[in-house]
Amino acid sequence: MSRRNPVLCPFAMGLAFLAPALLAPAPVQAQLGPDSLRFAVIADPQFADKVTDGSATATTSRCYRGTPAKMDSAVAFYNRLAPSTPAFLLILGDYVDGYTQSVSDSTKTMADLDTMNARTGRFQGDIYLVLGNHEQTSLNKTDIHSKSLSKIKQNFYSFDVGPFHFVVLDGNYTSNGAHYSRLAPWTWTDTWIHKPQRDWLIADLRAAGDRPTIVSIHQNLNGASTDDYSVNNADTIRTILETNGNVTHVFQGHKHEGGYTRINGIHYITFQAMLNCPIAATGTGTANGNNYSLVTIRDTTMFIDGQMRSPDRTVAHKGLAKAVWATSLKERGGSVNAGWNPLELTARSVKVRAEGAHVLNAHDAAGRLLSTRTGHGVTLYDLASLSSGVTGGMVVYTVRTEKGLFRKVGVGLGR
Repeated sequence: MSRRNPVLCPFAMGLAFLAPALLAPAPVQAQLGPDSLRFAVIADPQFADKVTDGSATATTSRCYRGTPAKMDSAVAFYNRLAPSTPAFLLILGDYVDGYTQSVSDSTKTMADLDTMNARTGRFQGDIYLVLGNHEQTSLNKTDIHSKSLSKIKQNFYSFDVGPFHFVVLDGNYTSNGAHYSRLAPWTWTDTWIHKPQRDWLIADLRAAGDRPTIVSIHQNLNGASTDDYSVNNADTIRTILETNGNVTHVFQGHKHEGGYTRINGIHYITFQAMLNCPIAATGTGTANGNNYSLVTIRDTTMFIDGQMRSPDRTVAHKGLAKAVWATSLKERGGSVNAGWNPLELTARSVKVRAEGAHVLNAHDAAGRLLSTRTGHGVTLYDLASLSSGVTGGMVVYTVRTEKGLFRKVGVGLGR
């Protein structure tokens, strides 16, 4: 069944199981600008040249060969939203499946990465990849990074988009802290966030401060240690998330049927697998069995618009109100700082009038970082070089100086 375009229609389905306090009125139109963020989420494409696994009538049967066509469909949908294309695509692990530990099957899995990359690479925005466990049957993590389209090619990392902080975790470590890898013994239920990563996570969340933070991982963090799909030390990680920084949501894959729970104020959302077969699949899979989502954050509410067979969710969190946007759609005229502002905008340039070092950033209307410049003292920057690719659209310029953070809104002069 075709799904509606979320830019034109309200979010409505799949909300009955949420507590009434979490429900918020859905906007008739997703208003995107410097005070809202939209991005794409896909879980478990898990492509491989394998026959369908499971009953043809089960919603979590695995149609391995169907995911390249499904990725084509998803990417085409996201790109049709231009000029408000999602700021980035987040893939929640198991990008491809593995075969065996043999060298020939490792080569085959590397070719499968090429097959998927040819489709995913058409997405008109940044891509961030979470490591899953299935790739590592036939590959090492370094093999995956060598082919990855991810903007950041690390096992675990963080990044910022607009006022939001995103953390990507890697649960593919054994109880003794060893990496999952092609020739090292591991089982899919022996999954841990090892100590170096825990230490890094605490430091990263503390550094992010009040910035609303969304954590992503392939395995699940909401279950007990005895749950096959959960990280074995999930309770320890949840304590870290609850006591450091401002974590509002956790995005997960791995459990193909998806799910939702709320624990101590944090929303844990498990996205359904793209790999899932359609009902009565013939073995190849079709777009009608697809799962992918579009996420919009505005004010204190996250709208997850599930496409094809993925459910819609409206998940509010008061911590989202801590997002400090550069400006709002009603404040096109200039700085949100009172008094003196070191930014001077003209039709073609921006001047930073400040002593000492400064960092100048340009973001587009969807919150995507366009460029960063560092300088010292009074410096003149060409707007076209700062806003490459944006013609006539809103661009938010921010500069951090010794006296604080200052913002102004201009128009892109893309090349």
